[in-house]
Parts: sequence; C-alpha cells; structure tokens
Amino acid sequence: MKQLIADVVYEIWKKIDWERVAPGRRKAVWDEMTTKIRRAAKARSVSQFVANLCRYWDIQSLSDTEILTKLEALNTKEQDEFLSIAREEPEYITWLVRAMRDRVKETKKDKTGGLFHDKA
Repeated sequence: MKQLIADVVYEIWKKIDWERVAPGRRKAVWDEMTTKIRRAAKARSVSQFVANLCRYWDIQSLSDTEILTKLEALNTKEQDEFLSIAREEPEYITWLVRAMRDRVKETKKDKTGGLFHDKA
C-alpha cells in the first residue's frame, strides 16, 4: 500500500511546473510535499486525496491509467488503510518518492553521460 501511495505522489511530482516554483521554495520542497500529503489525507476517500494533492500543486489530474485502475480497485477497507498510512507516515511516503526520483535521475544521467539536470 505504501508503494501505491508513493506511486500516486510521484505521478503528481512529475507534473509539477518547476518553472513556477521559486528557487527558495525548492530548497524545502520535500518538507512541503510531506505537509501536503498529510493535509490531503484528511479526505474521506482516495479519489478526494488525489484531487486535493493535485489541487495543492496546481495540477489538473493524474494521467497514469495503471495507477488510476489500481486506485479504483481499492475496496473501502483498503481505502481507509491508504488514507491512514498517508496521514500517519507522510515522511516515509516522501522518502519513497524522493528515492524514485533519484533512481530516475540516475538512469537519465547514465543515458546522457552525466548531462541530466533536474530543478528539484
């Protein structure tokens, strides 16, 4: 379940318009992500969690159909677990997202000979 939450958050992360995020704000972006995960998790449903988190980052919606399919398949108990984990362990979820971002960053760096640059 934690990985599913991280997958959702990572999809949102990839859609953030970094040109609109001030350089000073980027320094604390991981703390901001943790706070926004916790805030979004106060929702009554997983779909509302996703909508809240997207809204907090000025993103229209998720587009990864595989993740959306997994979210739609969650029963009530699983949705409660999803939201509970997001509320109680946002730091861990943020850590997972950061690790995912770093893996992608390293992969791109390897493919471009070290010329990859990520703003956050």
